Amino acid sequence: MEIHMEHLRLEERKMRKIENIGFAGLGLIGGTIARAIRNVYPDDLICAYDPDLAALREARFDGVIDRALGSVEELASCDLIFF
Repeated sequence: MEIHMEHLRLEERKMRKIENIGFAGLGLIGGTIARAIRNVYPDDLICAYDPDLAALREARFDGVIDRALGSVEELASCDLIFF
């Protein structure tokens, strides 16, 4: 079953155009969505901006995000942005 699921994920990834996901805020909602996306799509690049630097550090340490951004404007390069 696991091999079959991995194959489906590979096929789904070939069809997807979204690979770079951004978050403006990692509070209760943003943090929960980011963690769920990381669990389902572990290879996607997840970036986030949050004025709370401790939230960004924790998300990086936990492996929820790949990049902590210094401004909201930096989210412009993402394929999908959660505000």
